[in-house]
Amino acid sequence: VANSNVAADNLVEGLLKLGLSVVRVGRPVSVREEFRNLTLEARIDDDGRLFVAKGRTQAAATKLGDARASEGGPSKGLSKTKQKAAERQARELGRAKVKAALSEQAGTEAKVVVDILKSADVVVTTCIGA
Repeated sequence: VANSNVAADNLVEGLLKLGLSVVRVGRPVSVREEFRNLTLEARIDDDGRLFVAKGRTQAAATKLGDARASEGGPSKGLSKTKQKAAERQARELGRAKVKAALSEQAGTEAKVVVDILKSADVVVTTCIGA
């Protein structure tokens, strides 16, 4: 733990010279540009597992949006009451799928963070970031 971002970055620089694996925790804009790829956020973004989970969430949200957009369309021979019930059921199913995808995404992100931090020899942050 360092007292400032400059001190944390200087520590990172020295640790890298020693050949250690470093994760820099803190706002990426406060980290020296040459070390931004070492930030926790950058490493999370680089992890393919989270990319896949975000894709599933986006796909579920898109399907929900498509279901909402098609509401009130041709009834395919259904009464208005049955059509409304079918539309409501489709929305509820869509919301459940989005909720499940978001939950999966959060779980994946937590696992990615733990894996990244466990794989580092040293985690560097400022007193405020700690």
